[in-house]
Amino acid sequence: MANPIKNDDAKFDVRIIEHSIRRGQMTFKDFDDHLADLPDEAEEATEMETTFQATFAKRRKSESR
Repeated sequence: MANPIKNDDAKFDVRIIEHSIRRGQMTFKDFDDHLADLPDEAEEATEMETTFQATFAKRRKSESR
């Protein structure tokens, strides 16, 4: 079967991997091999703290009163 996905970046886009596997365009082994080939860039990472605020939930509670 010819693989219609040409660009490796698009082929392994996390948003379409499951779809591609279901359609037979790639296998779990293809995906696992791709993950194994990725470089470990943990040393390049920067640690940061993120705080999330639930503004939508607060707004809905105040509207329901």
